Amino acid sequence: GPLQYKMVAIGKPILAKPDLPHDEALRVLTAELIARFEQVIRMAPEQYLWIHRRFRGIPLPADVEP
Repeated sequence: GPLQYKMVAIGKPILAKPDLPHDEALRVLTAELIARFEQVIRMAPEQYLWIHRRFRGIPLPADVEP
């Protein structure tokens, strides 16, 4: 029916690396999560829809129109 979806796990769980500094561990986790999103989206890109502004916290350069 309408608005139904299913979630699937792709690969192993994404775990933090305790030997890395916090900022680096966060960067590595984020990169892995984005890679997983990309993997799923590439399987059916016509079904991809991102509802919110994902990068709203990143300031734009002064010469770029928002």
